[in-house]
Amino acid sequence: MGIAQGTLSEIEAGKAKPSFDMIYEIKKHFDIDLDWLIMGDIYEEHNSIEYELLQKFRNLDPLIRNEVLEFKILRVKKDK
Repeated sequence: MGIAQGTLSEIEAGKAKPSFDMIYEIKKHFDIDLDWLIMGDIYEEHNSIEYELLQKFRNLDPLIRNEVLEFKILRVKKDK
């Protein structure tokens, strides 16, 4: 992944924080969820219904995702 051992040691020791680029490379390399990588256990505490909804949304065709988002935007404007 191109992370120097010294840099990794400093991050593990809490002396440095990883850059966004480094976090993204870790996400790609290990094919893990970026939210989980950044938020850890906090992410896992989400309500199971929210998690299921999020997973179903992510599995939608991109065009349908946009329709869902447009509907939500219209709904928020209507509720104001």
